[in-house]
Amino acid sequence: MALANNPDLVRGVSDKHRLLMRLLIGGLSKIEAGKLSGFTAMRVSYLLQKPTFSDELERLRKEVTGSFVEKASDVGATITGYLEDEGLASAKAVVALRDSSQDEKIRLAASKDVLDRIGLRGKETLDVNERVVGSDSLIKMLEVAAAEMKKKNAGS
Repeated sequence: MALANNPDLVRGVSDKHRLLMRLLIGGLSKIEAGKLSGFTAMRVSYLLQKPTFSDELERLRKEVTGSFVEKASDVGATITGYLEDEGLASAKAVVALRDSSQDEKIRLAASKDVLDRIGLRGKETLDVNERVVGSDSLIKMLEVAAAEMKKKNAGS
């Protein structure tokens, strides 16, 4: 194919060179890419040092990467949009449960869920079943305090 017929071709870069470039961009090593495209490892190293070859390789790499990033971005936007729509539908379902359920427990749970999601969570409590062992001086202080409280209450 003549250069005049295809402006994308760079002078000195053949179809065989482009195959090598695609293999390298695809992640193959110099040796693997060279074997598959018909070049020795030494020739691949030489080509990578040539500005014409390395510039075209970089241009193709950016083209492939840009295309991939663009497609990934489109997919990400689609997924994000879908999840936002589903999130809205889910929120509406929780509110509908809160407003129309016959079961009081379901209405309460839905109300708590709505408040929790907007950051108005109620106080959390913990049941603690631990025994605290104090020192002799702490026990003595508590006994004195208890005795004083008894005297105070008895005098009232």
